[in-house]
Amino acid sequence: MFQALYDDLAMFSSAFGEEDDAGDEAERTTAEWVQLGHAACRLQAFVEAEVAFRHAVEQGEGSYLGWAGLLKLYVDADCVPEAVLCVEQMLLMLEVEAQRARQGGPCPDDDAVGLRQGGAADALPPRLSCALRQLIASNGLAALRSCELSETMVRVVLDLYSAAS
Repeated sequence: MFQALYDDLAMFSSAFGEEDDAGDEAERTTAEWVQLGHAACRLQAFVEAEVAFRHAVEQGEGSYLGWAGLLKLYVDADCVPEAVLCVEQMLLMLEVEAQRARQGGPCPDDDAVGLRQGGAADALPPRLSCALRQLIASNGLAALRSCELSETMVRVVLDLYSAAS
């Protein structure tokens, strides 16, 4: 446990310390940004975690794990519009992967396996359905409806809400 904390602190201070180089940011991979975001979360440095996950999303052509990290941050902080945006981006990425898999291509993300067309709540990956359920429980359905939701998100939210009732 102490070693894990030490490793997180070392990674965090090398990325966000005063001696940080602008060149270091460009050298980090998407996976390294995601790992740094998780380390920052464990250290409760949420601003830095958001920065790291955003780098992952921007650098990794919409990194699913970067969006998942942002989603967890935003759900835990009750940032409803930001969390909804994350879910929408993740659903979009999963639909692309599921379509690729249906055409015989590789489907590297386990969350995309079995994703059905139409956005039924039982077809959502657990990470997304849990996040939406937590947002609805904490903020009410009206908070989600106040966001500009895509048609897919409206169906997903209504499916989740009716499943919970």
